[in-house]
Amino acid sequence: MPEKKENKEKIPKNKEQKKNKKLPEKDKKTKMEERIEKKIGEKIKELKKEIEERKSVKKKLKIKERRISQKPLLGKKEIEKKIIELGEGGNPASKIGTILKEKYNVYSIRELLGKTITKVLREKKIYSKLPEDLMNLIKKAANLLEHMEKNKKDQTAKYGYRLTISKIRRLSNYYKKKGAIPKEWYYSEETAKLLVR
Repeated sequence: MPEKKENKEKIPKNKEQKKNKKLPEKDKKTKMEERIEKKIGEKIKELKKEIEERKSVKKKLKIKERRISQKPLLGKKEIEKKIIELGEGGNPASKIGTILKEKYNVYSIRELLGKTITKVLREKKIYSKLPEDLMNLIKKAANLLEHMEKNKKDQTAKYGYRLTISKIRRLSNYYKKKGAIPKEWYYSEETAKLLVR
């Protein structure tokens, strides 16, 4: 008769065996080492901030040096005439500023004339009734309306349209308080389409 194999019972591991096991590298780190690592990380972040601040200061200095070295090609009266010409051409204040900066080396109109481009345009009654940032938001809303008419199932466009309307309302309330817009003015889809046209 073949001898029966004895069932080897699994012996439970002792606590001593568990203690003798090799711990992973993460568990080996002490609290002191963790604190040191945190401090090193904080110092690295502080150094990065200092470097970024220095870079920004250097950029500002370079811009000032360019302004000093590159004198404007036009005089005060010529700058005013140019602003009026560009305003009559239908250019907004931001575009007029970029044109003067790139072509005629006029970096700051406030320093030269003592007033902004918008004030110059308002004096000559060329400036639009609504401010530029509000007009840009209305144009965005009108473009979204056209897109929604073609694509009625586009939910992201609907959400974007709601956000733009909320921005328009907040800006309009601010300008009403300031007196830049009449208090009777309000936003509607029809006005948006008319203004964009």
